[in-house]
Amino acid sequence: MDKSIVEYFSGHEGYRCGYCSSPDTCYSHGMWAHTMTPLDYQNLIDRGWRRSGKYCYKPTMNVTCCPLYTIRCEAKKFVLTRSQKKVLKKVHRFLAYGEKSKPNEVSSADRSDQDMDTSEFPPDIDVQGLKRIKRVKTAIKQSDIKADKTETNTDSPCVDNSQNEKCDSAQLDQFSSTISSQSARLRSEPSSPLKSSNLNSKPQCRKAKEIRKERKLQKLLKQGMSEEEASALITPKINEPKSLEDFLTEPFPPNPAHKLELRLVPSSIENPLFSKYFDDSYNVYKKYQMSIHKDPAEKVTTKQYTRFLVTNPFQFRMVPCNMKSEEFLSNYDKCHKLYSKYQMKIHKDTEEECAKGNYDNFLVESPFKNLRAFSSSSFSFGSYHQQYWLDDKIIAVAVLDILPYCVSSVYFYYDPEYSFLSLGTYAALREIALTRELNTKCSELQYYYMGYYIHSCVKMRYKGQFVPSFLLCPETYIFKPIEKCKPLLDISKYHRLEEDPKKEDTNGIVNLNEVIILYDNTRMTYATYRNLSKIANDEDDVRKYAHFVGKKCYKRMLLYRKNKTIK
Repeated sequence: MDKSIVEYFSGHEGYRCGYCSSPDTCYSHGMWAHTMTPLDYQNLIDRGWRRSGKYCYKPTMNVTCCPLYTIRCEAKKFVLTRSQKKVLKKVHRFLAYGEKSKPNEVSSADRSDQDMDTSEFPPDIDVQGLKRIKRVKTAIKQSDIKADKTETNTDSPCVDNSQNEKCDSAQLDQFSSTISSQSARLRSEPSSPLKSSNLNSKPQCRKAKEIRKERKLQKLLKQGMSEEEASALITPKINEPKSLEDFLTEPFPPNPAHKLELRLVPSSIENPLFSKYFDDSYNVYKKYQMSIHKDPAEKVTTKQYTRFLVTNPFQFRMVPCNMKSEEFLSNYDKCHKLYSKYQMKIHKDTEEECAKGNYDNFLVESPFKNLRAFSSSSFSFGSYHQQYWLDDKIIAVAVLDILPYCVSSVYFYYDPEYSFLSLGTYAALREIALTRELNTKCSELQYYYMGYYIHSCVKMRYKGQFVPSFLLCPETYIFKPIEKCKPLLDISKYHRLEEDPKKEDTNGIVNLNEVIILYDNTRMTYATYRNLSKIANDEDDVRKYAHFVGKKCYKRMLLYRKNKTIK
């Protein structure tokens, strides 16, 4: 069975904040995920962790200058706002008729869309740390891990009950949306304007519909019904508002101006389909970072891109972010090209910074191991790149983690030439729709995670517009409605969000003897490890690690320990 293998970093020094630009007031705890199961990562993000490639970090909420609260939307109950409907209609008009927004027509959705980044960059790991990780990485092999014979195997199953449900064996393309030409024409039904009443004219004749309604009412009253019951029975039901899916499946004219196709590809360099269009994705990323985020070209390299958005601790499918996926590789170059174009245009990155190596580290690699959602299902949990193809050209890429209980947004980048489409908002709506679709196959998968929410950062406010949204309490790790949290955060940027003072973080209680260690390539409890390594003096570090990851994880994940004292 696949195991999560992590390496905790005990250092806790301040670094530059990307939000308030303070040079040394941002604090977080970090660890490197050599491998990780989607279930373990799900439990980690529910304790405030996030990942950048294989590096996982958890903000020190009561110390850091800009506290980052995990935010999620309950996809099944999602309700479209007026501005979100406008974005959907705008994209539809562009696809159907080629209409573009005029330069002076910038809506609030367009303005907030310029800051639709769902990823927060963690501090860089020092060079020596990266070298040490590389040495450990080559030494760790899942197949070589031995179980300590002195301990009883008390592994928690990697898949919970929700993953034992049966679901349809439909192919993955069932979850990939393709907006293509349809024979049905768009129809509009203009409402006839109300005629103004003429006080000097004769009273207008009553409509036959009103007469029939009154006769039916009298008939029901004679049958013994109360007037209230009878009125309720004959009152026509108000039409239900259009759903998100209704907007996304709006029919097109016979010969639409454009064709938009969404492809979900496993995020992995070893995946042939991912690798094929790696350059295309990377080039868009590069253009986006340089244009939107003003990154210099030398910063947006393929190495940086790979570390940040490709490397991951999982293994996957669904154009999983996986270099072994033929579908992923087939579009690798195009995605890399889009990435470069995006980074250089939006973030002002240099061409060197947008090299394939950075692209792979940033957006392709991940620590996730493959975990099939259901025994009869055709898709697996893990990291994916959702590619947006407009007329056979990649114009945007969403990096997503599909986990047991949610779809988690890692990052989104697009070709700045298509900024007029509000692609950030549109992509978020698409990801909510994907979550809802997956929920029909996997009832426990019902949330859409949007990364972090910073109440003091105006650019973050848009995340609260996806209704209903919830913030994670930093002390009890219970999600609370954002409407109840905002007044508290208006008072103090760091605040306990759980109202009940009696509720505690029971998952954070640490029993060192239950912490699982990987030592000398052998799985064992911390107590066994201490008996074998008499000189070990790392109890404080292990206790902190266990508290931060929680009992569910420290009893299952393997914490890597060297053959000598680790500090």
